[in-house]
Amino acid sequence: MPIVFHGTGGGGGGTWSKVKEKPDWTNCTVMYGGTALSSSATTTDSAAQYKVISRSTGSTGDIFTKSATLPKGLYSVMIRMKVSTISSSSNVFKLTIVDGSTTTTKYIRPSMFKTANGYTTLGTAVENTSGTLRVTLSIYNTLSNQTVCVDYLAITPAMVGVTSIA
Repeated sequence: MPIVFHGTGGGGGGTWSKVKEKPDWTNCTVMYGGTALSSSATTTDSAAQYKVISRSTGSTGDIFTKSATLPKGLYSVMIRMKVSTISSSSNVFKLTIVDGSTTTTKYIRPSMFKTANGYTTLGTAVENTSGTLRVTLSIYNTLSNQTVCVDYLAITPAMVGVTSIA
């Protein structure tokens, strides 16, 4: 339910400054892009918000790993990325989210993207019970003649448990 204030006239009552316990969204949301996501995010792409990580999918390995300390609760973990071809239905990328002793693993296929070389934001909901989420995106299966670019990782409170990664 939203917090709504109604002025009481003249005396400044009903202002945001009078609320004792305000939601602190800045402590519940993190966004990593450019070199804050990875030191290898050095490629300029006019369609991206940040400098991107650009990698060939010809070999396996981590693209990035980030840890975020956040209040406990349900979060959306979203990655904005693009691939150079969308014809493969193989699980090429693996998204791993670790919360304490619980690991959530999701797989991303190039065929999940709407267009080749077009950025898509993919995400999943995860419950943060430990206070820290560690997110890793890796190339799980090699795919020759393919390039991936990663723009950013965003973690924000989820209002509903919706996922776009099956």
